Amino acid sequence: VNGGHVVQKLLSMFTDPEDRDFLLRSACRGKNLVNIANDKQGCCMIQKCMDVATPEQLHTMTRDVFRCFRHLIVDPFGNYVIQYFLDLYGNVVEAARFLANGKSGEEAAATTHS
Repeated sequence: VNGGHVVQKLLSMFTDPEDRDFLLRSACRGKNLVNIANDKQGCCMIQKCMDVATPEQLHTMTRDVFRCFRHLIVDPFGNYVIQYFLDLYGNVVEAARFLANGKSGEEAAATTHS
């Protein structure tokens, strides 16, 4: 329980995305993602990580959420992570575009129209 609060505090203290990268990689990858997201406090911590992630970091988290989808969707707190993730993108199609292009649909449209 306290670990999640520590990570959230560190995320708020580290304003440089490179400084946050270690925390995001440690908490939001593979088996760690599933273990942390399947806990009430951990679920909130993963959501906070999504909020502060750069587009590149979010892309990596997105890929890992999709990889762990089957494990997260059947757990009440993991399910919240999936819902929060989908809310960030607005829908599954937008999330898939982000994964395919490495950017959001709006970012992809801006780069193709410029």
